[in-house]
Order: sequence, then structure tokens, then C-alpha cells
Amino acid sequence: MTNNGKAIAYLCDGKFESWLVGTVDATGTVVLKSKKGATLTATIEEGQLVGDVDAAGRQWHFAVPTVGKPSKLYRATAQIRGAAVVAGWIILADGTQVGAFNRDGAAAETAPPINPETDNAKIDGVTVKANEVDGLVLS
Repeated sequence: MTNNGKAIAYLCDGKFESWLVGTVDATGTVVLKSKKGATLTATIEEGQLVGDVDAAGRQWHFAVPTVGKPSKLYRATAQIRGAAVVAGWIILADGTQVGAFNRDGAAAETAPPINPETDNAKIDGVTVKANEVDGLVLS
């Protein structure tokens, strides 16, 4: 997702997740980094983001469609039983979901499904409210 020269990406396979933020320049070059050192470099080409990502000691080359509003990318932060919980979900074009969450920055766990009508999910029996990440603001 890009907005006014800023960009955000969420990497997730249900077991690993990383939020990356950074910039996109006038040529369509995207450079993003996570708090834990994951990096993404790419270019926007004909409606696709094409590039490379390095995260958790692994590298991938990718080509994915770019998205606009509504992005179907969600993020929730909450305190659950004394732990800071950060969760993320992507709802794909076919309606399937992938998501993960972590407690106090520990290893990611598979997130329960999010209800796209209410933007709510239950983590450890506690309802959390997610926000669609269209404005490029991460808390």
C-alpha cells in the first residue's frame, strides 16, 4: 500500500509475519524495512510490485498485484493478559485469509479468522478490533 511517498507491506504465511514501512519514490522504487531488520526492495511495474524480500534469514523474489483502498489488510494491537499483542491479516481476492499475531514480540502464532464485516477477531478468547491499513499508520 502506498500513499504520498510512503509505503507499507505485511509479510505473512500464518507462521511468520513482519510489518515493513518505508518509501516509494517518483520512479516507483520501493524500499521498506521492519523493526526486526527485514528488508524489501521492489519496483512498481504495470500494477505489480516486483522485487526481493529478506526476512528471518530467508530471501524471496516476488511479483504481486498492487492494491488500493480498501486494501483488505488489517492490523490490531491490544493488551491481553498483560501482554502486548500485535496481529495482522490479509484477506485475499478469493476471500481466504492469512494472519498471524505475536505476544510481546515473541514468535508469531497463526491468527484466528477476522470477521471482515465487523473487523473483529478473538485472540485467546478476547475480542480485538482491527483496523484496515489504508492510511499507512502503524501503532
